[in-house]
Amino acid sequence: KGAYMLYYSTSSTYIRSAIGFGVSKSVKGPYEYIDTIIYSGFTNQSNPITTTSSLGTKTINTWYQHTNIPELIDQGKFSGTRSSWFSGNGAYNNTLFPNAIDPTLTYDSSGKLWMSYGSWSGGIFILQINPETGQPIYPGSDSGDTDRYFGKRIAGGYGKTGEAPFIEYDKEAGYYYLYVTYGGLANEGGYHLRLYRSTTINGTYTDAAGNQAVYASASVNQSTRGVKLFGNYTLSGIPLGYKSGGHNSALIDTDGARYLIYHTRFNNGTEYHEVRAHQQFLNADKWPVTAVYEFLGSSISTTGYSTSDMTGTYQFVKIGMDASINGVGILPTQSVTLNTNGTISGAVTGTWSNTAGTYYCTMVINGVTYKGVFFKQKNELSSHNEVMTFSLIGSNNQAIWGSK
Repeated sequence: KGAYMLYYSTSSTYIRSAIGFGVSKSVKGPYEYIDTIIYSGFTNQSNPITTTSSLGTKTINTWYQHTNIPELIDQGKFSGTRSSWFSGNGAYNNTLFPNAIDPTLTYDSSGKLWMSYGSWSGGIFILQINPETGQPIYPGSDSGDTDRYFGKRIAGGYGKTGEAPFIEYDKEAGYYYLYVTYGGLANEGGYHLRLYRSTTINGTYTDAAGNQAVYASASVNQSTRGVKLFGNYTLSGIPLGYKSGGHNSALIDTDGARYLIYHTRFNNGTEYHEVRAHQQFLNADKWPVTAVYEFLGSSISTTGYSTSDMTGTYQFVKIGMDASINGVGILPTQSVTLNTNGTISGAVTGTWSNTAGTYYCTMVINGVTYKGVFFKQKNELSSHNEVMTFSLIGSNNQAIWGSK
């Protein structure tokens, strides 16, 4: 009794994947394989496929009979296969059902354990997990977005991008936050983070504009769905522009500090990548906004900042809503000035204000209200100068950043 459980995925194609887990008494391992719990990409009839590589020749059969589904049926977990798992020719229906990758586990506020997973294809799904066995509690029947085997779809669908789900419960906010990465995993693939929230772990998740995370049809314009936290950007306070940042984790530390951890590529034309950690702060509407620069030890002033600190000219990045997956370049870096009379001038015009005695700020640009924070933090140059920044999220799902 008592073990670390390691969940992993393995893939042979963009839809044929599986999620399994192992256990160990030590977090360092070794881990003992226990079971494979979810398969995707299976067919409804015998379909042997032979492949040859430097490792040799191998034949596998994608028929669902070679997954754990027949065993689950025999155990009475559900009554049989579902016809909509398959397309007309017997192939796997990845329009409505997931690619079984990227498992992430989290506890809800009542202590129940859940696994979110999935990629592109039919969207992001969630299954409750039995903490004593590590096995899913399969729903057993179909209803709405819930499937007897795969669990409940909580985001995406219809073959659109979206992978690497991560759910973080924020007790102070009273929300579960669902992070999903859109785009393609390459330097010019437009990989980036989107955010939704719900009062229950298995949804319904919505964005700042009120859109549901689950797509109702293939005609949904994906670029309009989800708060886009950041894209490809460059500032004078970083040595090299960031590109294709995504596949994140989120952490609320024991002191209440919030962090976003993700991997990123750079504006150098290569696929070299590194991990970054940025602080996050709840805005007045309880959306977590992301600090402009990586975490280098700076602490936000809980009593706010002086007018002279906040006013002045900033480099300005409007994150936008682009969801392209090819040829995605760096967002333009513009210049704006926050004036002492509460107006914004420069590349965009509008108004700004701050809540006295706090770090909260509000900006209204082109009729859209953005809410976020001022934060004086160290930049990423070797000198690590402290500069004033702002980070806000709008009711239009767009984030805006500034660095003085």
